[in-house]
Amino acid sequence: MIQRAVTFLLAVSLASAPALPAAPAQSPQDPAEFIQEAMKTVGDLKVGDTRAKLERDFRHDGGLEFSNQERYDYKKCLFIKIDVQFTHAQADTSHRLSPADTIVHVSKPYLEWPYND
Repeated sequence: MIQRAVTFLLAVSLASAPALPAAPAQSPQDPAEFIQEAMKTVGDLKVGDTRAKLERDFRHDGGLEFSNQERYDYKKCLFIKIDVQFTHAQADTSHRLSPADTIVHVSKPYLEWPYND
């Protein structure tokens, strides 16, 4: 009798338990591999590349900046940053950002909190 009651309670508790989430389709990327990928992406940027190429993998960061040097975040991790200097494609002095601006210097990647402005 007691064994039937225990079996019944166990069956009821299992039936009412929430379903376990499905296993992820893909395991998370190893942190060292992720950092290696980020460093390779930065290393692939060369003097003479355009702002358009840079912005495939990086986004313009917020905060106070000057027209000749700008800070960019790695799109896959906004804590990874680089400073980039450009030569403006436009001959005017308006300092408008253009996809055709060319890179003259890229800093080493560094970590910093994202700016939200």
